[in-house]
Amino acid sequence: MSDIFSNLFGGSSGGRLKSQTFLSTGTFTPSPQLVANGGGCWAEVVSGGGGGGGSGQQSGGVYCPGGGGGGGFRKIVQVFITSPQVVTVGTGGSGGAAGTGSDTKGSNGTSGTASSIGSIISVPGGGGGSGGGGSTSNLGLSGACGGGNASSTANVSAGGGGGAGQNGFSSNTLFSQAGGGSGSLGGSGGATSTQLGGDTANSGGPGGLGVNGVCGGGGGGSASGSSGGSGASGGGAGGSNSAGGNAVTNSGGGGGGAGGGSSYAGGNGASGYITIYWNE
Repeated sequence: MSDIFSNLFGGSSGGRLKSQTFLSTGTFTPSPQLVANGGGCWAEVVSGGGGGGGSGQQSGGVYCPGGGGGGGFRKIVQVFITSPQVVTVGTGGSGGAAGTGSDTKGSNGTSGTASSIGSIISVPGGGGGSGGGGSTSNLGLSGACGGGNASSTANVSAGGGGGAGQNGFSSNTLFSQAGGGSGSLGGSGGATSTQLGGDTANSGGPGGLGVNGVCGGGGGGSASGSSGGSGASGGGAGGSNSAGGNAVTNSGGGGGGAGGGSSYAGGNGASGYITIYWNE
């Protein structure tokens, strides 16, 4: 990333490129030199990923897997900072709890929270994956959406993978990548320009790809005895007779969906990060 920002700044002020990364909430205080230069910075802002959905039951005691959580959003944008600003790093959503009892849906994963720099820029978190089971079709939450899950009409089909996190470069298309869409009945949990996040038979769908190693969707949980969907770019893997995998810390990845076979929780989404670059 530093090469990109070196080219953007171009060294016109004759100074050096500097940066500060926040892995948790804190305060950015601009240096006197940065203030004297007008406060111009570039910020890479990554929000928290959504949690994976928990498993649920259908009639007859069959357990259904949950959908993967959506990856957080990533944005690179020019900002101007001439006074101290609170830097809020978005947290990952919690995995949904398992549902108990006949025709009881597992809980959705919660959405990740926004990352922001004061009131200058705010980037929303990724959506949680849907819980499995119940008697109706279920979709993941909005955002870079979590995947859908199996319902009674789909028997024990696997959960869809979580959508990839959206990425953008200011208002331009450089590094842009499609955000994820909601899954349905274990279908697509999201897409990039080259890959869908759907399920294959009873195996969980893979998480959306994310970008540059961050903001990947969590994999969908699998039906008992099949393979959970792989997480991508920090996203947690979908469970296979197990709980959903947790996303990699500070990746903005979504949590994996819970596997079928018993009462399992979805995996937790990951927090994001913020890096501020400037020249002085």
